[in-house]
Amino acid sequence: MSFSKSKFFKEVSSKDINKRNEEGETILHQAVEISDYTTVRLLIKKGAEVNARDKNGYTPLHCAVFAKSLENVKVLLREGAEVNATQYVSGCTPLHSACKIGGAGVEIIKELVKAGAEVNQLNKYGATPMYYIWESEKYSLCDSKESEKASKFLREKGGVIKNRELTCYGIERLVGEIADMLNGSYLPELKIIEIEEIRKRDK
Repeated sequence: MSFSKSKFFKEVSSKDINKRNEEGETILHQAVEISDYTTVRLLIKKGAEVNARDKNGYTPLHCAVFAKSLENVKVLLREGAEVNATQYVSGCTPLHSACKIGGAGVEIIKELVKAGAEVNQLNKYGATPMYYIWESEKYSLCDSKESEKASKFLREKGGVIKNRELTCYGIERLVGEIADMLNGSYLPELKIIEIEEIRKRDK
């Protein structure tokens, strides 16, 4: 299903406005990506489901975030979009998505948080939204100034960087260090210190 503004005004009706394509997308999913907020608002007034999900669990709000459309994000939130809706596979919320693509802009992130987005909600990989800003910065995937602003804003709202893999890595390192100590890896150094102390006392 490809969305055309001109076709919409001529053909779309309340009866088939929530018709889905093979990907499970409705007209609203596509409209938020390529149309202005007046068209999106009109679709909603005609009965388009604000929280319709495609086969992967993406809502129109997810799509508006991917399209970096601040105005459409605002319209959807005003019309009752679920701000913490989770995608089926990854469990990402619209805030995860906004942080993941980096360039979505701090203003979209602010709108989502203002609407009640959970700043530390974990997805199915055990990652918070802020983790994806950190990842984008690490691999230079986004505008550094935008990501810095977003990081600062989310930190002020209590956001933290958390990811299951990072947590497991930290625990693994700690366990490894303890194991080294128990296996005597640090004993030679301790013995040298003891010998030096004995020599000092003997003098």
